[in-house]
Amino acid sequence: MVHVTHPVSALAEEWRARLRICQDAIAREPLAAQGWHWRVQIKVLRFLLARYGNQPESGSVPAKSELPLPKRPLFVLFGARDTGKAPRTRQTIRHTLERIAKVNQEVDRHAHRYVKW
Repeated sequence: MVHVTHPVSALAEEWRARLRICQDAIAREPLAAQGWHWRVQIKVLRFLLARYGNQPESGSVPAKSELPLPKRPLFVLFGARDTGKAPRTRQTIRHTLERIAKVNQEVDRHAHRYVKW
């Protein structure tokens, strides 16, 4: 008889293993350059385990992170800027890009006169 595990259970086990790896990495190197990435992975994995992990092992998914926070903000969010001008139309943008492309082609054509390959 073959024992078949539920696909979500298998995924949950993989998520728990990845969570432990990230937590260990943060514990070893809390100020590492990739620390922000590990912290994001930890948050995502905790969410997945809370949502789909059925009954996680006790203590494997702490409710709140005890990780040190970085000294500078990780993300800066900007609100929409109101410049008072209407956005450019597709036609205006296309025309501008075509002019830039034409100038670039002219420069390339003239540059070949002076550059010997």
